[in-house]
Amino acid sequence: MGSEMRSRFGACVLFAILAGGCTTTVARPGFADTVRGATLSILNTGDCMEPLTVVSMPVTVKEPSRLYASAGGRYSQNGSTLNVVSLYIELRDTAGSLVALSQEVVLSAAYGGPGAPDNGDVVGGVEGVLFAGSAPFVASPGSYVLKLMLRPASSPCPAQSFFDRSSLSYQLAATAP
Repeated sequence: MGSEMRSRFGACVLFAILAGGCTTTVARPGFADTVRGATLSILNTGDCMEPLTVVSMPVTVKEPSRLYASAGGRYSQNGSTLNVVSLYIELRDTAGSLVALSQEVVLSAAYGGPGAPDNGDVVGGVEGVLFAGSAPFVASPGSYVLKLMLRPASSPCPAQSFFDRSSLSYQLAATAP
């Protein structure tokens, strides 16, 4: 509980004891949820430029809402030459159409040292209100799928690199202050 909320609550309890009643207005946060993903092996597919779904989750919207999403994890080169990947979050409707996106964040694995130069790891994430074009997306009531996506930055895709310790969260937010 934040200090402002504790102060309001404490004052209300004191008032209730002394005067026999209290009303206070506290803004309620929107609904939020989180899911954790399994380890995603980046498969040796030859052409590695297609984005891969790291983790996904269903989202149900009951009233028009903006979506604030947050996701991240750890990328490991694990001996491969693929040292740069990017992450972004996408929202799709029930028909599978892309309706909103986050910004795309580039992650670069550090040099692993002279003995293992291709063995770097990087931890990173992406967060923010999802956008449709240049405006914040307002989700209509309905069902959606939220996904953390990983885009490898080079091809061919090495079989041994992986992304783990992933999580994906969202919070439904009001459409106006």
